[in-house]
Amino acid sequence: MQLPQLLFPVDDLKIIEKGDILYIYDPIRYQYLKCTPEEYVRQALISHLINNLSYPKELLAVEKQIFVNKLSRRFDLVVFDRDIYPLILIEIKAPNVKINDKTLLQLAQYNYIINAKHWVLTNGLNVLFMTYDKENNKIDFKSQIPTWYELGKSDNK
Repeated sequence: MQLPQLLFPVDDLKIIEKGDILYIYDPIRYQYLKCTPEEYVRQALISHLINNLSYPKELLAVEKQIFVNKLSRRFDLVVFDRDIYPLILIEIKAPNVKINDKTLLQLAQYNYIINAKHWVLTNGLNVLFMTYDKENNKIDFKSQIPTWYELGKSDNK
């Protein structure tokens, strides 16, 4: 499989090949997983969050089950704050999946359950960082994910 160039650095990723299949290491789940296009983006983003943006690894959760309209779903990634409340809900798509209203709606539906203040939507080629203002029912869009420190300052922590 030809791995695409992403917005996130990929130099720190641990990728091995067994037979004709690539596997990528997940430092949150402590295991190698099949390196699908979506998993490649997820692991590149996790590495970027931890190594470049100083997010604490212990505050990340990957692919946990939630129920949306009584249907079982799995969120891609959640960053918790120091009090273990959901801070950022992250929806990850493969690079060939366009970021559009449909993917944003999926993220919003998941957030109805998760209730995170910030959202990230990415396919590895594009990234949207959003802050939801519940009081005014407004979303503020940015094209970069803030550092852990910047995020804490913006949340007055």
